[in-house]
Amino acid sequence: MIHIRRALAWVKMPGEAAGRWDEREPKRGSKRDLPMTETIYRALVRHIAKRQEEAATVKGWTDSGFLFVSVTGARLHERNVTTAFEKLCTRANVPRIRLHDTRHSCGTLLHLQGADPFIIQRVLGHSQLSTTRRYTHVPAAVTKAALTGMERMISSAVEKKEQPEPAASRDKPAAPIN
Repeated sequence: MIHIRRALAWVKMPGEAAGRWDEREPKRGSKRDLPMTETIYRALVRHIAKRQEEAATVKGWTDSGFLFVSVTGARLHERNVTTAFEKLCTRANVPRIRLHDTRHSCGTLLHLQGADPFIIQRVLGHSQLSTTRRYTHVPAAVTKAALTGMERMISSAVEKKEQPEPAASRDKPAAPIN
């Protein structure tokens, strides 16, 4: 189980010489527990093993208490995470998108496989379902497939209605109503 309990942001106010880390409770609805898939579990085990190795071998390593840290144990700065993400996109030969856009991808992929909107809301950590709706996008091909299916259903109903009744049922007198 993944427990989301803290939010961390790098804050630099206008006029300040340097920024600072701001750690706080997550926004309403963002504090949550999510089940882990087998793939995520194995990746975290490898990551923790690597981190423990760095902690034992890197001079000046400090435990910041965070799961994802720099090689010295320090909190990861947003710009470094963005740079690492862009390198991963390039290596995987996929279009570079903003890291935040992966939240939209997650919501859309869950939606396309038929996940309940409330599950998507929980995974994304939204307090309002209306926010989650902005994170799910339906590709044109899926919309076309849905409309084609509806068209087939209507055509089938119209064809049934236009077929003449069998002669035997037309010639029978109506049953008396008591």
